[in-house]
Amino acid sequence: MIKLQIQSDKEDGVIDIIRAAISAEIKRLEIDLNKTTKQIEKI
Repeated sequence: MIKLQIQSDKEDGVIDIIRAAISAEIKRLEIDLNKTTKQIEKI
């Protein structure tokens, strides 16, 4: 489990940073899942 805590005096831009980080992680997981699927298909 990953816990993320961001503290900022300004809320400006924080939401965008969080969205970008989550999007990047989801994309990485999708790429890994596709690689795994291809490996399973080979077997």
